[in-house]
Formats: sequence, structure tokens, C-alpha cells
Amino acid sequence: MKTALIFLLFFQFQASAQCDTSTAVDFPDVDAQFPGGTAKMKKFIQQNIEYPEIKRYDCFLNTRITYLEFMVCEDGTIQNIQLMRSSSSEFDQVAIDLVKKMPNWIPAEFNNMPVATKVRLPIRICLQ
Repeated sequence: MKTALIFLLFFQFQASAQCDTSTAVDFPDVDAQFPGGTAKMKKFIQQNIEYPEIKRYDCFLNTRITYLEFMVCEDGTIQNIQLMRSSSSEFDQVAIDLVKKMPNWIPAEFNNMPVATKVRLPIRICLQ
């Protein structure tokens, strides 16, 4: 009985390990997507963004776009969030924190099988 329990715990630990980025597919047949599509992702962003404390002038002066890249694993988990292009340190951290809060995505597919793939996501922050 103890052997089976230890094996079960080991298996659960392995399942939560990072996905294998070496087998990631650059051009899948079906891209990874936020559950519910782009409209649901925009709604998620609007409801979950935490704006930094800065002086607010007008939207033109305070619009920032941060470009992130992350891996969507075969199970839909998000891993390896990286900053690709910075807008400012305050806004960059807001964008990274936002992606960390996202639910699991629908994984990409290649030959009708779920695969890991990179996703590039611009996040536009506009203070009004």
C-alpha cells in the first residue's frame, strides 16, 4: 500500500512539471486560444488588470503596449512568460501579472493532437 501511495504522489509531481519546450510546434494546425476566444480574453483583461499608480494625463500619453511571449503546454497551462518588448517597467509588470492570472488555454493542435506552442500577446494599457 505504501508503494502505491508513493508512486501516486510521484506521478502527480511529474504532471505539474514544466512542459517540454524542445518539442513545441512553431506552426500548429490549430493555434492555442484563450477559452471562449478573443472576446472572452478582452473581457478577462478588463476585469483583472491592476493599473499601476502613476500620474494620469491623457490616453495618448499613457497608452503603453507590452509584448509578451509564453508557452501554452499540451495541457493548456501557461509557462515561461517572457517580456519581448517593454513599454515601461510599471506597465510590463502589470502585463506579466495579468498573464499569470489567466486560466488554462485551449492547447494548440498538430495532427489532431494537443501540442505545446509559443504565443505572442500584445497587451495595450490605456489610462484615462
